[in-house]
Amino acid sequence: MEKRTLVVICLSLATVYGSVELPDPHLVIISSNGVESGSLANVILGSSPDCTDCLIDVCSEMVTTPPCSSDIKYAVGEWVGSSQKCSLIHAADFGKSGNDEHERIKDFIQVLKTFTLTNNRFLIVLDGKRDDFDTNFDNVLRELGALFGKEFWRRLVLGATNWHFDEESIQNRNMSGKGEEWWRKMMGESIMERFDVTIDIPAVFIDADAKLVENLDDTLQSEAFDRESKKLLQLLESTLSMEMKTLQEQTDYLNNVINFTINDTIAEMQAKITKLMDDMVEVQDDIIDNGIEIHDVSGIVAVHQIDITEHGQIITEHGQIITEYGQTITEHDQMITANGKVITEHGQIIDANGKDITKNGQSISANGIDITEHGNAITEHGNAISENIQVIAEHGNIITEHDQVITENGQDIDNIFSWFNDVTPPNVQCSGYTRLFSDVTITSQNYPSYYPIMRIAASL
Repeated sequence: MEKRTLVVICLSLATVYGSVELPDPHLVIISSNGVESGSLANVILGSSPDCTDCLIDVCSEMVTTPPCSSDIKYAVGEWVGSSQKCSLIHAADFGKSGNDEHERIKDFIQVLKTFTLTNNRFLIVLDGKRDDFDTNFDNVLRELGALFGKEFWRRLVLGATNWHFDEESIQNRNMSGKGEEWWRKMMGESIMERFDVTIDIPAVFIDADAKLVENLDDTLQSEAFDRESKKLLQLLESTLSMEMKTLQEQTDYLNNVINFTINDTIAEMQAKITKLMDDMVEVQDDIIDNGIEIHDVSGIVAVHQIDITEHGQIITEHGQIITEYGQTITEHDQMITANGKVITEHGQIIDANGKDITKNGQSISANGIDITEHGNAITEHGNAISENIQVIAEHGNIITEHDQVITENGQDIDNIFSWFNDVTPPNVQCSGYTRLFSDVTITSQNYPSYYPIMRIAASL
């Protein structure tokens, strides 16, 4: 069987135990008696479900007193379908009858504290066919919760085995109403009730059988495996690792830090007190010296007191003068304030007038531009009118000439009409037939109708 590796998430940090390097992040898999979790560990490592040498015995790597004897495994490798390195610890068969449960839990905790050192998530593997919580987990979970507190419960993930994703299994779950969310909620509530914790525990459904040769071509199983394994990887990547130190060890560590800090603080305070005492001795000496100097100065003070009295009288007189000047200054201030108000009002009026002047100036400037434009337009219209007058005059002359011609033509037409009216219509031979013009009076009204006939007659 080809040996392959495991995955989780890859940080640049790693835990080192002797010659064994456990890259971060770490995943601890825990299962009870009768629940097959080794195949799950194998497929997480990217190996076949039935791989027999993919996991290494932890106790063979540890040197402890008393020696570790439990069947606890570990592996280092890459997450299935990824190149990210991680570390895996596998502890199975908790609650097995005839086995010293206490010693097994003790060995397991020893492995976590001295070999694993840090961990990101605990995967609790349960039989997906059961509708109740596996009580074989009671002792180990209660012990881990008591030793590591809330940080342990916050890193818990539920994992279901025998949860297949072939079409028939999916249909059966849909018909029963007992799907993934139902199982997660049911198991989570059982844990909260049994161990008195309040926390929303996530669940993954990684079916190791999906990696059996006969199932590799089943799209439903392959997609479900990829989805659930990525979900577990994301939980690892998003969870900070915790130090596998018990609550008592953490408390002892904090007490040591506090005691160390307190001792250092006390030593510093004692040094400060000693210095303060030395400073007080020096101050007492200074007080004695100052007392002598004060006695010598008291005589000088008495002489100065007389001067101070005389100067006080002068200061009082000057104070009265200053008071009178102060009243005058107050009156002047009031006058200045009143004048300031008047000036402010006048300034506001001037400012308003200035704005009006500016607006009027802008209006005048705009009107000037309009006047100039209108003047130019009037000039252009005047020139056009002059040209039109000349054209009208020329047309008038032409009309006069035409009137004279019309008058002369009218006289010629009347003469012709008179001549035709005086002539007796003759018999006219035209194209082999005779037309007789009789009783016809030619006038200016019917002249156009008879003019062609008159032309013919004239030609004859």
